[in-house]
Amino acid sequence: MLPQAMWSEDQASKASQLISSLECRSDLTLSKINWSTGLVIAAKVRGETAVGLPGEGFFSGEMGNN
Repeated sequence: MLPQAMWSEDQASKASQLISSLECRSDLTLSKINWSTGLVIAAKVRGETAVGLPGEGFFSGEMGNN
């Protein structure tokens, strides 16, 4: 996600924090694409669970039996 002119002053830092927190997760694979306004695609890694995160286990079983 690339900074945009219409974003509030703190929006760029919030976007950076979100991307950083997603990058630290072992249960996700991220693809960051520098196209247009920027794009981040996150895919759940089969068999991995989020550990030590708020709402831990929220994603497990979301798509049926992983």
